[in-house]
Amino acid sequence: MATAAVAAVLLAGLVAVAALYARELMRVTAFLRELPEDSNLLLSAPLPLPGLKGLVGAVNQRIGARRREAAAALAREGEFHQGLASLSHDIRTPLAGAKGYLQLAADGEAGPQQQAYLRAAEARLEVMQGLLDQLFAYTQSMAAHGAPAGQVDAVAVLGEVLLGNFPVFEERGWQPEVALGKEPLPLMADGDALARVFENVVGNALAHGAPPFSVVREGRALRFRNGLPEGARPDAARVFERFYRGDASRGSAGAGLGLAVVKNLCDGMGVQASAQVEDGAFQLVLEFPAPAL
Repeated sequence: MATAAVAAVLLAGLVAVAALYARELMRVTAFLRELPEDSNLLLSAPLPLPGLKGLVGAVNQRIGARRREAAAALAREGEFHQGLASLSHDIRTPLAGAKGYLQLAADGEAGPQQQAYLRAAEARLEVMQGLLDQLFAYTQSMAAHGAPAGQVDAVAVLGEVLLGNFPVFEERGWQPEVALGKEPLPLMADGDALARVFENVVGNALAHGAPPFSVVREGRALRFRNGLPEGARPDAARVFERFYRGDASRGSAGAGLGLAVVKNLCDGMGVQASAQVEDGAFQLVLEFPAPAL
């Protein structure tokens, strides 16, 4: 009888310990499954079960190693983009000087053929300047994540951008259709970054699109729409990729970074950017997050 009682007690104890181990393993599993990538949480060991402390320590060690690797990769990426921005800036300076010398030479006593050569060289430098400007804007957009944000009105910022581009629309004979409503579209964002987004969206339409051009507000979204030149059909799934250019001939100037800049800046502001091509038109939609309460 006594032996049976002891055995029963031991069995009950083993069952209880097994239950504790099972519960702790389930807790560890749930912790690892639900742990956000950017979380600073570490696993704890509230119960002094044999082997559990070692398991928790090993898990935390791996979590710490992954975080250090991610931080190092982020730092390397930041250094790369900063170096790229510095390089593009350094190249732009002598390029501007070269353009100045060409202009001086063109104003001199060069013959007609020499003048034609000089104008061609200046045009090539203008193209290179544009490519470098796009590269610089892209690297700046990568560094803009986490920039100080303030309360801005997206409708007002867009209005200023459209007004600034009015002479270009007028020169090309485009008549933009604008329906933004009378209510502001407030959000927390970097005003300069938001202006760059709108500049690039409008600039992309002017550089690669065709009339008619329209921008319509739909709640907290802005829908930009423009026609497409004959034969053009950009891949809507790729327009936000770096260096993507829809023209297979590559006959037009541009590095294919304009909409990549838009995507980078929108991601940094929590704005969802999407594109689609239908009925011979290109549409780009910007959906703005609801304002914080």
